[in-house]
Amino acid sequence: MTVQEVRDAMRVRRWSLIHRMRKNHAYIYAARKVGGQRKELYIAPLNTLETLTLEALVEKLRIS
Repeated sequence: MTVQEVRDAMRVRRWSLIHRMRKNHAYIYAARKVGGQRKELYIAPLNTLETLTLEALVEKLRIS
């Protein structure tokens, strides 16, 4: 998947895409407000995003 495809899939499910840098590596997180507080969920490293499938992304978003 591309970053835009991930962003679009998250937006449909009411999540936002966030890029985070940790120790010189980029990661993708999903974020949304739950009960007035911001909840963040780890998705995948940015360099392995092309191996992420829509089903895997939806499953990660559904678990939380």
